[in-house]
Amino acid sequence: MKKLLACLLLAAMLVTMLAMTACDDDKGEPASDNSDNSVPTGIGGLGSLPGTSQDNSGTEPNTSQSNPENKVPKDDIMGAFNEGTNTYKNDFIGLSCKVGNEWEVFNREQIAQLLGLTAAMVNNETLAELLTSGQTVIVFYAQKDSGATNINIGLEDLGAMYGSTLDEQQYANLAAPQMAPMLESMGMTGVTTNIETINFAGGEHPAIHVSGSLQGVTLHETAVCIKVGNYMAIITITSTGSPSDCYSMFQGL
Repeated sequence: MKKLLACLLLAAMLVTMLAMTACDDDKGEPASDNSDNSVPTGIGGLGSLPGTSQDNSGTEPNTSQSNPENKVPKDDIMGAFNEGTNTYKNDFIGLSCKVGNEWEVFNREQIAQLLGLTAAMVNNETLAELLTSGQTVIVFYAQKDSGATNINIGLEDLGAMYGSTLDEQQYANLAAPQMAPMLESMGMTGVTTNIETINFAGGEHPAIHVSGSLQGVTLHETAVCIKVGNYMAIITITSTGSPSDCYSMFQGL
């Protein structure tokens, strides 16, 4: 069961890592100016992070590729979860997600633990700096059924070049072919992928659908791509049931 849940978690965070790796392969150029992290590694593509055991340089995030005209507002990146209404809202991405009482919504300390960060790094200012240095960040994570169904929202800076040329469909087309080999290397069998346009959070967006089996359990994942300026948000739903059951939880702002 632990392996199953670990696979669910990794599957839920693979798309953001794989899409930019695919961009590198397709364009022949790094996705960011940070040569130490040109190929994202680790869960969710977070790579070597300053101030963690993954990085021994002790340097601060590199913000040299930041685009002043398209900068993430430091007070908006994380969004906010209202416990009274069970609703997560992110003005920057332009969506909200209302969960039922059966869902556990991770706080910042839990997200930090999930990704191997220090809790102090999970704040708007630091995550904005990580974004502009070429890292991918997770701004929301929720689960139910002991993690068998989970939702996460990842965000990454596409950079000046990819931000102006890569649309949602192209991003999905680059990421999808990478999913099957990665999941198969984790022990999944019968992995299939396809892309379709769905109505999600009040708009039409491409969604990558992935299915496969692990330890006799069939897993399903949907990753929806939403572009905001030079940034791409990936809303990933992973479940042993149908991810489409969660679509109605999301609304546009």
